[in-house]
Amino acid sequence: NGAAVSNASIVDHGVWHCVKKAVVRAGAALTSSKVGRLKPGDVFTALEVRAVEGQLRVRGDFGWVSVRSLGGNCLLEKR
Repeated sequence: NGAAVSNASIVDHGVWHCVKKAVVRAGAALTSSKVGRLKPGDVFTALEVRAVEGQLRVRGDFGWVSVRSLGGNCLLEKR
């Protein structure tokens, strides 16, 4: 959509589902340790959503996941 993404936290967290395999990381940083993967069809409630280094990141009780890959592919969608 071309909107600039800031580092501010977003209040409406909601329920998200995975549409493409995604790496789960321990922290919000894109360089934090990998702790698992989500697979298409996985659904979770977000505890936090924020922009980190230009990437929208979502935290579940398992760790952090990007909404889009660095290449621009959609990994998560909000229900």
